[in-house]
Amino acid sequence: MQDHLMPTEPGPFLDRALLDTAPATGARLASQAATQLDQVMSVGPFRGEDKPIPLRPVFLPRQQYEALPRVARRLRRLMAAACHRRAATPRALAQALEWHRPGPSLWTEDMSQNRWALEMARPDFVLRDGVPQLMEFNVNSAMGGTEQLPRMDRVYWSRPDIRDAAARWPMWSHDAWEERRRLILRAGRAMGRPRPAVAMLGWEEKAGYGSEEAFADVIADLRSNGIPTFYVRPGELRVRGDHVYVGTNRIDIVLRTFVTADADQGDIDLGPLREIVRRNAALVLSPEACQLYSSKRAIAWLTEDAASGALASADRRFIQRHVPSTHVLRRDGNRLVSASGGDLSGVLREQEKWILKPFQGHSADGIVTGLSCSEAEWNAVVEEAASRGTYIAQEFIESDTMEIPLYNPVDGTSSMVKSRCVLSPLLFGEACGGILARHSGTNKGEIVNTGTGTMNSTFGWE
Repeated sequence: MQDHLMPTEPGPFLDRALLDTAPATGARLASQAATQLDQVMSVGPFRGEDKPIPLRPVFLPRQQYEALPRVARRLRRLMAAACHRRAATPRALAQALEWHRPGPSLWTEDMSQNRWALEMARPDFVLRDGVPQLMEFNVNSAMGGTEQLPRMDRVYWSRPDIRDAAARWPMWSHDAWEERRRLILRAGRAMGRPRPAVAMLGWEEKAGYGSEEAFADVIADLRSNGIPTFYVRPGELRVRGDHVYVGTNRIDIVLRTFVTADADQGDIDLGPLREIVRRNAALVLSPEACQLYSSKRAIAWLTEDAASGALASADRRFIQRHVPSTHVLRRDGNRLVSASGGDLSGVLREQEKWILKPFQGHSADGIVTGLSCSEAEWNAVVEEAASRGTYIAQEFIESDTMEIPLYNPVDGTSSMVKSRCVLSPLLFGEACGGILARHSGTNKGEIVNTGTGTMNSTFGWE
């Protein structure tokens, strides 16, 4: 970029100060910006010591920014409709999805709990030619980003250079804490408790991710907005009569911040929570039924319904535009087929066009891309997945790349990286609580999760 030309977008404007100024000045600014953000990013499994640190948010123009939560809300509605066409109860839906209930579970059929199952969701998208493409749908109160995104945003908005950019280009982000507060208050009103007392569930006694210290700012935010909130480990909850207590404090809503299927790994005592759910003594957000809507099998239903003529033409076109072709992968004799019997032999022939994902799981567990395998490896993976019958084959999307400036904490250098980004609007009811971004730290442009890349925030601008 020539020095005499003023950038026409906020990203290049900030990048020039961080990367293109005199080396000493730019290095100092980058180090300061990275240090500020690292103080909130390095809590928990969200940035390893050797992982890069973003020097600014991901910027999306208004049209792209606003499209993500709009598409997310409509897809959630369509996915819920696809599920409810096939099953009238949570138990029947679990059977239709071939959902395996994990050993640690808070399962209930009580609809006073399950009516809230879809209220907190984080669909993951990539952009192809600027159009959101659904990768998966995470429905859970324990979705990554809810605590971290507002912390990152507060750091970004405190920076003079970002405030200077915002004075030149209108820009914005959303607040996940605020939208979750509103959801909690709405749930409280539905229970006849307009100011519900909340138990923020953690799982560590000492300092660290999941400890009282890690949730201190979240709890302070809830309390400062008139919501009595207590840090609680599950084993400290007690049911007395028809209510739940922590010490002498009655609890109305238990906010679950961990995936119950992982409870054994964290030595988390689910006994009191099971009793709460069994007796409906308090509302647990999110109820275990939320996991049903996270099944990749449900995404395959969207593809099936769009192809079958079961949907209105506008919904069919919408799914075809935003959902990559997704099919249950099974074997019928010598043939690879979908759940409806359609031919899927192309999964073997054109491996670079496909990705395999198990119905259940999170954090990219069990996911394999055709591009990452040799032909022999791919054949073996496909054979195993088809034999199990609990995997989807999804069209692999060659997504858009974005330039992101990153700071390397190992050697103290900064560089511009061209990366593919996963963009995830956080939904609380109908409201958007911000858009979580995850991108790689190299120019390879691979799709990553927070364990292999870096977490970031997304700002809209115009």
